[in-house]
Amino acid sequence: MLRVGLTKQKRRRQRSLGSDDFLQFLNLLIATMSTFEEAVAAIGSWKPANQPSNDEKLAIYALYKQATVGDCNTSRPGMMDFTGKAKWDAWNAKKGVSQDDAKAQYIAEVARQMAAYQ
Repeated sequence: MLRVGLTKQKRRRQRSLGSDDFLQFLNLLIATMSTFEEAVAAIGSWKPANQPSNDEKLAIYALYKQATVGDCNTSRPGMMDFTGKAKWDAWNAKKGVSQDDAKAQYIAEVARQMAAYQ
């Protein structure tokens, strides 16, 4: 689990929003989503102020598929299925990542995106 200087941050007085505050917020999000299932539920009901980019959405998709299915086990979609190809490529790029590692990466990526687009 990602922990970045929480004890040092606790001793600091409240300041204007900066990188330390962002890291503290990110760590709090990760701590509240301690399980993969909680992260899946959180992203499923999330209504961001601004939409993440397509690449960020694909990162979440690829990590979810790798965590739940494992290595890509389907053939690449046809040339006219642009969305399907993008999803397949993102998932296939995670080939070799263990399901447990993919779950941990998924939790961290969900927390990062939720913090960035709150």
